[in-house]
Amino acid sequence: MKSEKVPQYHASYTEEENKKVHEYLLNASDHELVESIYVLCNLYPQEEKESIKKALDSFIKEINMRDMMKQRYDLLLSCRNEWNKYVNELQIYPDVLLIREYYQKFKKTHRAQSVPLVELFIDEYRYSDKKNQKEIVEVMKCYCPENIRKFTISENKKSGISKPTKPDTFYTSLEEIPVTSHNCGDTLEKLGTDNLRYLLSMLLGFLDSDRGDIPAPIITFLTRKYSYESHKKTAPFFTTQTLSYENLKMKSIELLEQIASDKASAEEKEKELENRI
Repeated sequence: MKSEKVPQYHASYTEEENKKVHEYLLNASDHELVESIYVLCNLYPQEEKESIKKALDSFIKEINMRDMMKQRYDLLLSCRNEWNKYVNELQIYPDVLLIREYYQKFKKTHRAQSVPLVELFIDEYRYSDKKNQKEIVEVMKCYCPENIRKFTISENKKSGISKPTKPDTFYTSLEEIPVTSHNCGDTLEKLGTDNLRYLLSMLLGFLDSDRGDIPAPIITFLTRKYSYESHKKTAPFFTTQTLSYENLKMKSIELLEQIASDKASAEEKEKELENRI
């Protein structure tokens, strides 16, 4: 909507009426635009009104289903990240315990000199070829000095590394994931301001014309257009960069499989850790 040029919103409107409509479109909130869309739908003759509302309901269903699948995808992505983090932490925790154990022994037999004791410890094992202490030497070589310093800190201290905490959330199916279904008005608002302006001006333009049945096919076309994601940086009208429903569903199922795999890996590593402790 360019303020310097006022479109002809309806064939019968005067220049002044067009300006008023234009100002309204520029200044109305998304909620107000949605309310006006429903007002315009009710102004159409009964037969056209029913077909328009049916097309609009289908559009709302498309938006709502896609939004709910996006909610599932986002929750699954967060859940997968938590389980993946837990597995990685379980992977290194035995090394943390080993390094901490050796450092405690080292502290009993060594004293800090011109450099901190932890630096002497790192030099002693990370850069050593002691064959009789091969396990600690190999573990130390896997980590940078900064991480080793962190590993030596007591678990009781705030900066120390504690035993990994298992995630509270685990999903086995899409159906068990909590989502919020929005009402029709809130769902339409998800189209965004520019799309709502376009939809409102289109409904207004065909009102009281001989082609009053045109809006329903146009809305049906926009529904199909919106159902696919756009890969353009600046999306045209009625497109979105959000993945399509089918793509979101496919990726969500993949995340469920990854979460199940991470959980199985975590359980194996938990048993290994119990045996070590």
